Amino acid sequence: MNFSEDILQNIEDYLNGKMNANEIKTFENQINDNQEFYEAVKINKKLKLQYDETNWDFIEDNKSNTKLNELEALLKSNEFQDKKKAIQTASASYFKNEEVKKLNNNKPKLYYLLAFAAAVIVFLGVFFNDSTSTNQEIYSDNSKWEELPSLVSRSEINVDLLSAGENAFNNKNYVLAKENFTSFINDDYQVNPTALLYLGISQLELENYNEALNSFQKIAESNTLDQSKGYWYRALTYFKMDDRANAIKELEIIVKSSKNHNFEKAKKLLKKLN
Repeated sequence: MNFSEDILQNIEDYLNGKMNANEIKTFENQINDNQEFYEAVKINKKLKLQYDETNWDFIEDNKSNTKLNELEALLKSNEFQDKKKAIQTASASYFKNEEVKKLNNNKPKLYYLLAFAAAVIVFLGVFFNDSTSTNQEIYSDNSKWEELPSLVSRSEINVDLLSAGENAFNNKNYVLAKENFTSFINDDYQVNPTALLYLGISQLELENYNEALNSFQKIAESNTLDQSKGYWYRALTYFKMDDRANAIKELEIIVKSSKNHNFEKAKKLLKKLN
């Protein structure tokens, strides 16, 4: 629906408290009778509340939220206000052009709000990017099991158990995968970190967290080249458990040596989390 200049002005006056009681009543009756009109007012109200430097309604109700308090400080900062003024100046200059006014017909105020909102979203994206990652998002981003090394070509005894376990794992049948890898590890006379890795991930996917941590700890304690993988997968397990504190402890072990598995990833994660 295309709104006339008068309607757009009425929306602005309504949101800025420039209407008297009778005008407010008439305006609100119009809103209630027209769904598109109502949605337009609601959107513009939200934009005004969230991006005006004097009104912080969406924060006032959540004062106990640390992240929102940080956001409030950002929105009130000189940096943000300078960017807002720059956007407003550029917008005012843009709409002074008569040809642009004609092209946009009767919608300059609406376009300004949407343009400003888009700019604010980009600006705030820097604030929220990565730093708000949840434990589950971190786990999801780093649990790419298709990148695991294959076991099928290995020449150990009981290779049938490995093959069956890997096939079950690739088909996401983690119960069967766990059974096969457990049988293989119990029969094997030496530590097999790759089999332990598959077993631990199967346990992790089944939410057998203590079993998974134990399997990954065996890798960490092994005297093998894959030893440091144990810390990385223990960290992932803790993230899935929503235990960020212990996940960070595992990452801190990894960054002690650049030779450790996923050293760079661990370093970047710690930088975001600390």
